[in-house]
Amino acid sequence: MRRRSGFTLIEVLVVIAIIAVLMGLLIPAVQKVRESASRLKCSNNLHQIGLALQMYHDRNNGFPPGYLTQVAPDNSDLGPGWGWAAYLLDDLEQGTIKQQIRFDLQISDPANAAVRVLFVPIYNCPSEPKEAPFTTTTGPSSATRTCASATSRTASATRSSSASGPATCRT
Repeated sequence: MRRRSGFTLIEVLVVIAIIAVLMGLLIPAVQKVRESASRLKCSNNLHQIGLALQMYHDRNNGFPPGYLTQVAPDNSDLGPGWGWAAYLLDDLEQGTIKQQIRFDLQISDPANAAVRVLFVPIYNCPSEPKEAPFTTTTGPSSATRTCASATSRTASATRSSSASGPATCRT
C-alpha cells in the first residue's frame, strides 16, 4: 500500500473549524476595544469642552449664554440664535469656524447657512451615527423660550433695547 503525503479532508475541516472558533472569539474582542476607544474619545471631548468653558469664564467673567437672539419690541423671541457652543469655538481651537459666523445676523440668515451646518467633531461622540446636522430655519416655535445663562438655570436675563432695532438678550 502506497502512502500519500498531504492532508486529508477531515484534517482540513478541523483546521478550518479551529480558525472559525478563534475568529469568533477575536471579533467581539476587537469590537470591545473599538467601543472602549470611542468612549475614551467621547470622554476626552467632554473634558475639552469643560476646559473651554473654564477658559471662557476666566476671560469673560461668566459662562457663555445658553443662546443669544434678537428680541422684538413686544419682548417676544424672534427665533433661534447662536448657542453656547458657537461662543466656545475659539477655546476649542476652532477659531476659523468662529470667524465665519456673523453674530450680528440671525442664525437662519443665508449668510450663516454654510457655517451653521458644519460638522464640528468635538461636539459629537464618535459612537453616535453621523446624521444630518440638527438645524432650524423656520423661526420661533410655539413654545415659550427664555434667554437663560448657562451659569444658572434660574438666572434672569436682562434685555437691552436700542432705538435702531430690536432688543438683544444678554446675560
